[in-house]
Amino acid sequence: MIEKFSEALHYWTAGGPLLIPIALICFGIWVYLLSLHRSLREALASPPGLEDEIEHRVVRGESLQEISKWLSGYDGLLPQAASYALKQAAEGGNIRDAIAECRQRALSFFERQMLILAAMVAAAPLLGLLGTVFGMIDTFWAVSQTGVDTANLVARGISQALITTQFGLVTALPGVFGSTRLRRMCRQLELRFMTYESHLSLVFQKYAGE
Repeated sequence: MIEKFSEALHYWTAGGPLLIPIALICFGIWVYLLSLHRSLREALASPPGLEDEIEHRVVRGESLQEISKWLSGYDGLLPQAASYALKQAAEGGNIRDAIAECRQRALSFFERQMLILAAMVAAAPLLGLLGTVFGMIDTFWAVSQTGVDTANLVARGISQALITTQFGLVTALPGVFGSTRLRRMCRQLELRFMTYESHLSLVFQKYAGE
């Protein structure tokens, strides 16, 4: 066990000081990936057929305030947005504007978080490339010297160049695939908002007509 740890420590130190910021970026990427995925799952969480149940309650003659109070008991961004929109409509507001406000607020938050994640994903391989440059500079410096352990210095420089590149790419890859998944979930959330907006508008028009 101690031998394995010693080998890992030696491998880490061979990568040079740039492995520290790369490690911090790796930690940040995973924190953002997991937290955004959890937040988007919670935002998309709503019982199936909730839109139809809203319409059924309207048909049964429930007021918008009662339906809004019923919806507020559900977790998830969509039921809460529907509850807010119906409450605004009951007070004379525009239901489409209320849903659009919720959609814009939610998507703006996730877009800002995605931009931060994208910046970290882009920074990881760039830091790895910077480490490659530093390693090659050390290598060329070692070759130009005389009277020193050239072979050892050249090997050290090449190790730093390759290890930082490897760490930078390995750090960025999960962020690339994870960001694709998160963007798909954001698009799904936007479509769900649009569905709620259309459905609630029709329900409200029917309610107002009655």
